[in-house]
Amino acid sequence: MKSCFVLLASRVILVAAVAVSTACGGGGGGETTTTNIAPVANRAPTATAGSGQSVQVAATVQLDGTGSTDPDGNYLTYSWTLTTKPAGSIATLSNATSPRPTFVADFAGS
Repeated sequence: MKSCFVLLASRVILVAAVAVSTACGGGGGGETTTTNIAPVANRAPTATAGSGQSVQVAATVQLDGTGSTDPDGNYLTYSWTLTTKPAGSIATLSNATSPRPTFVADFAGS
């Protein structure tokens, strides 16, 4: 009879332990936790187009944007544009999305 009593007592303790663990907020209590995280402002990159160059007509000019940096460490993409050209020039960039595009100086000018 004594062993029967021990078995019964262990079942009661097990049930009490389950009741305590579910009563301590084991989920389903309808509580919502909100964490507010301030957004981090994205800072603008610094574009560096390389040093100034003087070349002869018909020479290939290589631009160099590899010195450009981003203070946030973001990946950089490139988009070069020839904003002014000498009158009559048909110069075009070899690869306007490359960090180091080229063009041929086909006329004298700036």
